[in-house]
Amino acid sequence: MRGKLIGVVLWIVLLGTAFVALRYHVVRTRDAVLLVRKPAFSLEDCLVDVRNWRAPDWQKHAALRKALIEAGHGDVVANSLLDDVRGLFQRAPPRPGGRRGT
Repeated sequence: MRGKLIGVVLWIVLLGTAFVALRYHVVRTRDAVLLVRKPAFSLEDCLVDVRNWRAPDWQKHAALRKALIEAGHGDVVANSLLDDVRGLFQRAPPRPGGRRGT
């Protein structure tokens, strides 16, 4: 009897995990872990770490970007893109006077 109970509990956990994977994006940001609803059932981008994403990454994951913005987490995308732009200026070659372009 105890073995059956454990089996039932494991199946419930497995089905719950599968449902979350199909229906939600679990997004790791610098500050938090977000659970964002997907527009449709899909296994695409179930668990995503966006802490070091740049503009090309967001272009490849348009559905995730749209879901974040619609869920009110557009700041995650915006901050990532701003960091990307800041990085361009920090990597700029030095000016002739020795100062970096900022």
